[in-house]
Amino acid sequence: MISGAVTFFVASLLIKFFIVDGGIIEGPSMEPNFISNQRFIINKTAYLFSTPHRGDVVQIIENSQLIIKRVIGIPGDTVTIKQGTVWLNNKKLWEPYLPQFTQTTILAQHGELFYQLKAQEYFILGDNRSQSTDSRMFGPVSRRIIIGKVINF
Repeated sequence: MISGAVTFFVASLLIKFFIVDGGIIEGPSMEPNFISNQRFIINKTAYLFSTPHRGDVVQIIENSQLIIKRVIGIPGDTVTIKQGTVWLNNKKLWEPYLPQFTQTTILAQHGELFYQLKAQEYFILGDNRSQSTDSRMFGPVSRRIIIGKVINF
């Protein structure tokens, strides 16, 4: 009886730390697609044999805090933000997950923001652009701090 409970406990820990975990949205940075106090699942194995794709919502660890954001740019991309619009590889980015007329302002500086993403670098933004701390503030994120893919349910 005890060995069954220990096995269950160990299996639960292995699943939580290496395969899937749950989370709760804190704050408005991903609205309207994810709202505060909404639950989600994080698939920690999603990128074992592949890489994050544009449009994926991922969980990262930034300054010892777990946050979720949307992948906008992947390695090799150029990301430019100017006049309230995101440009990806010199083309206006189509963002069907955002409300119409959403403006993407530059939080950390004035004018234009430009990044040429290097190997293992990703540009991430919150869906609620006016309420999100993201790559506009802290720059591209390294692949190594991406924990997994968020699954909305």
